[in-house]
Amino acid sequence: MATKCIQLYCPSLDETIENFTFLLSASDQQNLEHLRAAFGTLKSAWPWDTAGHQIDGFADIEDGQRILVAGDFFEAIEAESPFRIIEYHPTDTAPLGAQPHSEA
Repeated sequence: MATKCIQLYCPSLDETIENFTFLLSASDQQNLEHLRAAFGTLKSAWPWDTAGHQIDGFADIEDGQRILVAGDFFEAIEAESPFRIIEYHPTDTAPLGAQPHSEA
């Protein structure tokens, strides 16, 4: 039996499931039920890729891929950014942990 192992993330629950496996031989409906049951409290599950596109079939999912899961048809899923944004606000003071320069 061929399987694929992926990561699931449900934004509405803020819950991640690592190493979720599904069977390629199972129907999409069976895999959707398995996916929904993995989160326990979802009444339905709508898989999306990290680019913000709805996934039409499990055959297109790659091994190791991260999948976003909407718990409702009308839940808005946004694309995930591959970058982490860090804001830096320069000040006139020395950075934390810096020691003042002393002349000996």
